Amino acid sequence: MIPLRSAHVADCDVMAAIHAQSFPSPWSPIDFATLMSQAGIAGWIAGEPAVGLLLVRAAADEAEVLTLATSPDARRGGVATALLTQALAMLRRGPTRRLFLEVAEDNVAARALYGRLGFVDGGRRKAY
Repeated sequence: MIPLRSAHVADCDVMAAIHAQSFPSPWSPIDFATLMSQAGIAGWIAGEPAVGLLLVRAAADEAEVLTLATSPDARRGGVATALLTQALAMLRRGPTRRLFLEVAEDNVAARALYGRLGFVDGGRRKAY
């Protein structure tokens, strides 16, 4: 079982470090602090030490995945599944009826994960 905990503004350095391992244009600690201070934002950190993060934003009956990242050494170990399962459970307890996310078409691993969790393709953004 992967330990999960709620993310807080104090975790911004940790979140930025994980994000930097996963994206070519990573978010800074200030970016995370700005997001974490906004209404409707929820986040989780996986592992001890931290190896994954997920941020979602909910508004009315919709929510969106803002970012999901897993440290390279922890990939394919269930981290992202645990984070998304936690988020889905929380969102289902509220008014959320739809959860959106964007993923690059060539990100085969992420698309397979989302498919296993019941996400369906809702459209394509040209040159994403």
